[in-house]
Amino acid sequence: MKIIFFGTPSFGVPSLKILYNSGYEIVSVITGDISSPISKTANDLKIPVLIPDKLKEPNFIEKLKNLNADLFVVVAFRMLPEVVWSIPSMGTINLHASLLPNYRGASPINHAIINGEKTTGVTTFLIDKDIDTGEILLQKEVSILDYFNAGDLYNNLSFEGASLLFDTIDNLDELIPIEQDNSLIKHTAPKLTNETCRINWNLYGEQVYNFIRGLSPTPTAWTILNGKVFKIFESTILSNYLQSKYIESKSIERIGNELYIKCIDRWILPTIVQLEGKNKMYIKDFMNGIHRDTELIIN
Repeated sequence: MKIIFFGTPSFGVPSLKILYNSGYEIVSVITGDISSPISKTANDLKIPVLIPDKLKEPNFIEKLKNLNADLFVVVAFRMLPEVVWSIPSMGTINLHASLLPNYRGASPINHAIINGEKTTGVTTFLIDKDIDTGEILLQKEVSILDYFNAGDLYNNLSFEGASLLFDTIDNLDELIPIEQDNSLIKHTAPKLTNETCRINWNLYGEQVYNFIRGLSPTPTAWTILNGKVFKIFESTILSNYLQSKYIESKSIERIGNELYIKCIDRWILPTIVQLEGKNKMYIKDFMNGIHRDTELIIN
């Protein structure tokens, strides 16, 4: 079986390696950036790399056809036009980091944690003309541990996904594609923007805690502290004892070298932060650089 592999970020590296090491003939890797993790891995494995400007470009389409691949495999790449995914005789398989049809979209890992999910998974499916709607081949459920941030889950799913992709291709002749049931959709995973990463402190503490870890380490949750962008990479969630004690009218309080920010029911204690124009640091180091008489305003 001849395979062409499409991918760009590090999420696809375990998948590319497992297929290569299993003896499949990877005739080319298609990526979006010459310095991408996938491009570097392909170069290490001596696999030819193509970096098209436009996927519908006639010269690129001709190159794909001339490679005579039986199967296209897509792991974390942009949407393929039909003129591309319809080329191989065995179809085009996509690996998606969720249990489809839930969390269709560009950021399933982030949204699963933001929504407080305890489980997610990986899915292989046949690409069709719409995004993440093709017939399902295989799925595997994966637990989300309470301390996982998006980076932890990303790494875990990249390896779980590689294993599932190998099983899919290795048993492709025996698998019966199953149409997705849209009635099962509870959540989608739209692309994250800078504004959608802003923290809303008028939510419950657990929601804010999940929001922060769901965006860490990237693109990162942020708020405004004393007029500057204040990123929070890690935090802990505390009980509401402070509110009932003596600062129930305040939304933010400094106690020693720690910072307490109030949500509806509980307090968030940032632990790793970055103020606009400064380096990423532990909260104690950050607070040491702020005069104790400085009024703190969060919004």
